[in-house]
This record gives sequence, structure tokens and C-alpha cells, in this order.
Amino acid sequence: YDTKKGIKYFIESLLANLQKKSVIYTIDSPHHGNYAKVLGESFNNTLIRNKKSKDIFTKTLVPHGSFGLIEVDKLSGQNIKIKEMPKDINFSAYIWFISGTVVFFSATPPFVVSIKHNLIVDSLKSVYDYIWNLSADRN
Repeated sequence: YDTKKGIKYFIESLLANLQKKSVIYTIDSPHHGNYAKVLGESFNNTLIRNKKSKDIFTKTLVPHGSFGLIEVDKLSGQNIKIKEMPKDINFSAYIWFISGTVVFFSATPPFVVSIKHNLIVDSLKSVYDYIWNLSADRN
């Protein structure tokens, strides 16, 4: 997906199909562009409300030293746990692992790539889990 309309539709559909109390695993780079920068804060706020109504929990990894770049008001309304990656892991991207799917986001240029291939998703998720276990709790 590479248009605002396509990205918005994809994200809305993905979240609408989630079960209550689902978990979304993400890697976020607060200093880089992601879907919120493409679609705007009002759409981001709508997503947060939708996630809250379904009691969706988010586990997020952020690059070392970037936790301070996250606006406090963006954290207060979410059911989220954030860990900061170790200094020696130089990884900046925006990725979701959700319902057997891995989703890659970019704001420059704007696009979303979704992969539903068990071997690829499970392999990448195991790398995520490994980094999660090495990372420091931030909230």
C-alpha cells in the first residue's frame, strides 16, 4: 500500500479484525517517520481509542536513547509496555507483528508492506523476542 487512503484502510481493517485482548508487538523509531506522520495525529488518536475499546496491549521496542523522544501524552492513554534496545543494537524501523502477519511501515516514501508467510513471520518474531529479552524496561 502506498497511498494515504490505502494505508489508512489497511490499518483500520487489520485492527478491526483483531480479537479483544490481542497483543501487538512493535518496533518503533520515534525520531523517524511512521504511519502517524503520514496519516496525522487525529488518525493516530482514533487508532488509540479503537485499540483501547478492544483492550489491545502493545509491546514496543525503541532504539537506545530514543525513549525520551516519545511524548508523554501518547503513552498515558495506551495499554503499552516499552523497552529500549541495548546501545549496540543499531536498528531503526517501524514494524508490527500482529495475528500471524509482519507489517513494515515507512513515511518517506509512504508505504506499508504486509507479509503473511508463517516461516518469515515466525523467524522475524523470534528475533524480536530475542531483542525484547535483552532490552531495558522504560515504563
